[in-house]
Amino acid sequence: MKAIIKDKPVQGAAWRETDMPKVGPKDVLIKVKVGAICGSDVHIYEWDSWAQSVVPGLPQILGHEFAGEVVEVGKAVHHLKPGDHVAGETHIPCDNCYFCLTGQRHICTGMKVYGVHSQGIFSEYTTVPEPCAVKIPPQIPFVAAAVWSHAG
Repeated sequence: MKAIIKDKPVQGAAWRETDMPKVGPKDVLIKVKVGAICGSDVHIYEWDSWAQSVVPGLPQILGHEFAGEVVEVGKAVHHLKPGDHVAGETHIPCDNCYFCLTGQRHICTGMKVYGVHSQGIFSEYTTVPEPCAVKIPPQIPFVAAAVWSHAG
């Protein structure tokens, strides 16, 4: 598949071929329909001091605000199925800290962000854990859902 990849520690990014993500038991594979550009994407593209201090390593697929269509689900996925439209939750909670275990994943102490701390979504396909793919009605345009994913 093709993806926008930060592959060098200098300003810029590249449109490159990369491997399809693998679906884990709790993951959903999503055909990315729309990705929105966030300020963090700009920082990483420019490779400023903030980006250098938070991105754990290169190469890295950029992006985290997105919407798309589910194409495959892992064996332990219960609420989504192929064909569902989803908006991406941009944050990846650890699911192990006190806050995650008490239903407060939004203030997780080990929070990560797609495209910053892990591979992002500026690609043809991406995988996310089921809770990070929020089902949306099919009448909501993917463009609106991608913008919502950041506010959600």
